[in-house]
Amino acid sequence: MAKKKLKTGKTLRNVETRQYTLDELKNRIEADFDNPDLMLMTRSKAGFGRYENGDFVFAVPIELKMADIEELRVFDENQELYVWQRDNSLYARYRKDEIVEDDGKGIEEFVEADLVLWGTRKGKEKNGWTSLKEDRGIEFFIPMNVKKVDEQHPVKLKVRTYIEYLQEDEIQASYYDSRFVSFVEGDESV
Repeated sequence: MAKKKLKTGKTLRNVETRQYTLDELKNRIEADFDNPDLMLMTRSKAGFGRYENGDFVFAVPIELKMADIEELRVFDENQELYVWQRDNSLYARYRKDEIVEDDGKGIEEFVEADLVLWGTRKGKEKNGWTSLKEDRGIEFFIPMNVKKVDEQHPVKLKVRTYIEYLQEDEIQASYYDSRFVSFVEGDESV
C-alpha cells in the first residue's frame, strides 16, 4: 500500500490583506513572529533567510532595496506574511492558522504537502545555515542545520494549500491560497 503523501486539516479563517510601508511591515513581523524564516525574490536574486533583530538576514548578505522586492514570504509553523509589490507599493496578506476539528462558520480546509527542494548534496554549514548543492551548479542556503542530505534524504519545504468550494453544495473545489510552513529534514519517503 502506498504511503499517504498529503495531510489534510481544518483551520479557522484568519486572513488580512492590506498595503504596508516598510516600517509597518517590520513592525508587523516583530509583533507577530519570533525569528521567522523567509523566502525573498527580487528582480535579480532569490533566497531563503530569517528575520532577526529587526532585519532580514541571509547566509550570503543581500543588499535589500525595497524597490527590488518581487515577493517576500515571512513564515513559521502558525502563520505567514506574504508580501508583493504593485505600482511601487508593498501589499501583504497575513494568514494565521488555528487548527480545529469541527466544521462551522469561518472554518476552511487545507492540504499540506512537503515539497522537495533542489540540492542532493550538503555543502557548507555555519552558524545555523546549511548550503544545499546540486550537480548542475545550483547552490543556496537554508536557515537550519541539516543532518543528512542526498537523493534519498532531500530537504523539503512544508506548504499548506487552502481549499475553496465554488458552490454551496461543495461539489466543485479548487485551491485558492497557499503558505509556507517550515523546512523539513529529509527522509526516505520520496
